[in-house]
Amino acid sequence: METWQRLATSYILLLFCLGLSHQSIRQRRQGLNVASSEPCRTPQNAAGVCVDIKECSLHLDYLVNRRWQPGVKEYLQAALCYKQGSQVYTCCPIEKSVNFESNNGGSDCETPRGSPGSCVNIRKCNELLDMLLKREQTEFLKASLCGFENRDPKVCCPLGSNIEQTTPQPETQPDRGGVLPGRDVCGLSDFPNNRVVNGQPAALGSWPWMVALGYRSPRKPLDWLCGGSLIADRYVVTAAHCITNIGSRTMYVARLGDLNLDDKVADRASPINVPVERAIAHENYDPALHTVDIGLVKLK
Repeated sequence: METWQRLATSYILLLFCLGLSHQSIRQRRQGLNVASSEPCRTPQNAAGVCVDIKECSLHLDYLVNRRWQPGVKEYLQAALCYKQGSQVYTCCPIEKSVNFESNNGGSDCETPRGSPGSCVNIRKCNELLDMLLKREQTEFLKASLCGFENRDPKVCCPLGSNIEQTTPQPETQPDRGGVLPGRDVCGLSDFPNNRVVNGQPAALGSWPWMVALGYRSPRKPLDWLCGGSLIADRYVVTAAHCITNIGSRTMYVARLGDLNLDDKVADRASPINVPVERAIAHENYDPALHTVDIGLVKLK
């Protein structure tokens, strides 16, 4: 029992590292209306049933023995039905096999329209990539998700579509000697335009590391547009989209210790404002695909 609890805890932490919050887990459960042993579709669009991961020998083997194999973490995260306490429910495929790789760079799959397709990196599928860039048919895109390739989503690309052919490159394995997950895992989300919404009002002092980031422009002297988390005396981690493509605005101040940013509201807070010295977006941030959306702010 103790060994299983450790594995379940590791799996739950893995899901959080991959960017899946309690909120999105509940949303997926409500959206799929899943329960134990109910039908579901796996990340590769195969038929499956939603069961406790202890009852799915395939996924349990991935979790215990193969979780560092490329693509396994992302597959387990996408296969999640929901969790309840230490119990994790996963969409277990009826046919006990999963292909993470294939010689031609894609495996057979079925598109949401029921036509045959190939599971490839979305960058190689011009039809679905065009939908993503134009932000069209988002539900179709989500239903087409069949896995991940490093930080990019893989989609079931229709066989009639123009699939770009590339020469496979040898994969470099990240250093697994440390306790922290590799850079190919953390900070990524499998849901385009994922947002945190419908939260609960915070009490004074509940989240002391939270930071509000203030901007100024020729038309407005102060506008609180973004937030972040204080990770050191002078450093705040935030989103890359808060730093790049912000037009004539300039991020110039960070507010700490506040509860309500409206100065007219008596919230008993005693906030402080600290000037921003520098803001840097991650060099691999992709605003079109919403990947690696992270940045660092240095305070004076």
